[in-house]
Amino acid sequence: MADSAGSRPEVARRQVTQADRRRIGASEIFCTMTADELDPLLPQCSIIELEAEEILLPAGQHSDTVYLVLTGRLQIQPTNMEETDCLGMPGGGFVGEKGLVDGGFTFAQVAASSASTVLEIPRNVVWAMIDTSRTLSAQMLQLLARPVRPPAEDSAEAWARRQEREQARNQDSVTGLRNRRWLEHAFPAALEEAQKHHAPACLMMIDVDHFEPFRIKHGTGAGDRALQAVGRALASRMRGHDLLARYGDDEFALLAPLCDVSGGRAAAERLRAAVAAWRVTGPEGQELPGLTVSVGVAEADPHDWLLTLVVRASEALRRAKRGGRNRIEWESADGAGS
Repeated sequence: MADSAGSRPEVARRQVTQADRRRIGASEIFCTMTADELDPLLPQCSIIELEAEEILLPAGQHSDTVYLVLTGRLQIQPTNMEETDCLGMPGGGFVGEKGLVDGGFTFAQVAASSASTVLEIPRNVVWAMIDTSRTLSAQMLQLLARPVRPPAEDSAEAWARRQEREQARNQDSVTGLRNRRWLEHAFPAALEEAQKHHAPACLMMIDVDHFEPFRIKHGTGAGDRALQAVGRALASRMRGHDLLARYGDDEFALLAPLCDVSGGRAAAERLRAAVAAWRVTGPEGQELPGLTVSVGVAEADPHDWLLTLVVRASEALRRAKRGGRNRIEWESADGAGS
């Protein structure tokens, strides 16, 4: 029965699938939670799939539920703004977090600006997540501290730009991959989870061969296009639960859970071959010389943390460079190497 604030629109809900789980685990706020922490709570959540312009929350709706945008984009129209001043909430963004504190009323209508997938998290589940993870607790406090409404003196566009910049902090602007900031949060969590379950994991440090001479000869624009091509080639050969990020200027890192050094060597060879076969085009569509990569593989031991694993994988990478480039070298958890 509708109340004075209006009833909540009916939306289709379904259970969280494994594909959803990967998106949730890779999100900025949940990437530091282990599977043991996150998985028991997800059955209490729901997935909502919205069509373009479908309303998720009307303005003035009582809400104590949080929504994480997994795909697509939501449109937020505060009641004190014109329709043309709607605010955007891209994938990875949260809606409804203020209701955690007081279960208050929504100040804006929230609808999908394009086909979108949203994770619906009940209030009790959010607090259970916060109790489970100290890192998540700190991140949620940051969310609660941000302004719900754009300050009156700011334009909607300026507020929306700030929100998008916040979402983009973990994305590399050149390749579109995750960046080192994200890596330094997500990789340790995945490594810790593997060690907790006595499961293998491999880190691959990947360096583009002769990249600086390539960039000097063909220009910065061509260099950026080359890095984008390498990123796409690497992403095309990674598994669904692998973690890939741009580590430095011409260096990438891939963490492969559930992968011992033998599997890591095979995976690294697939990555190397994919890059070598990938076509590189310049800013004007001209074909450019192909690139190759050298890869250093290190299998994690039970006492490794990210820095020690990076050191060992980087040493294997240096051997690959010294050995002639466009090749892989490796080191197992017991110290045996190529």
